Amino acid sequence: MCPPQVKESYGELYFKRRVEIMSGFMTGGIKDVWPVINAYTDALLDVWPQKRYNPMDAAFKVRTFISTHLPEVVYDHLYIDYEEPAQVARE
Repeated sequence: MCPPQVKESYGELYFKRRVEIMSGFMTGGIKDVWPVINAYTDALLDVWPQKRYNPMDAAFKVRTFISTHLPEVVYDHLYIDYEEPAQVARE
């Protein structure tokens, strides 16, 4: 998966947590594909199509709005869980 020196540098616990987060990205998400199909249909059939179609649920629309229109520090505080490798190693 990755070179052994990466695991050694960051520590096993930190590495495992990051792998769990990445696995969550692969298995998470909305299972319903109809919003995407509807967006494609609208893009192809609308008389005046939009520049961009964003098929997503309300929670992700809010998250996208925050990331686009507010300072980066706000988004980071709300959505990104920073853990320093040294912090994890002490646990």
